Amino acid sequence: MITDGGKDCSSPPARVKRGIQALLQEENENRSSLMIYPNPVTDQFNISFQESITNPVEWSLIDYSGKEVLKGALQQGTKTKNIKTEALPSGIYLYRLAAGGKLIDTKRLIFTRQTIYGLN
Repeated sequence: MITDGGKDCSSPPARVKRGIQALLQEENENRSSLMIYPNPVTDQFNISFQESITNPVEWSLIDYSGKEVLKGALQQGTKTKNIKTEALPSGIYLYRLAAGGKLIDTKRLIFTRQTIYGLN
């Protein structure tokens, strides 16, 4: 048991536990209401929310060297955003979503370029 002036400090107070649980629940709800598809990406991908967003969301696409190659914003009321990527080479990219300066989600996207031979 850890004590501080006779007080038991071995576990956080109940209000801290509730606060942490509320933050974790909010983060899980944000992630479960968000879909990024398809992955792998050929020439476009979609950012989709189960419901229209109530606050603006910034998005960015970062190549593996750390360079931001695309960015934009989703306005209030957006439910799905289609992002064209045909100008980007094949490779591994990271997307990041943030709202109010708080990171919502970041994951890896794989970009593949399909070449169809024999077509003129």
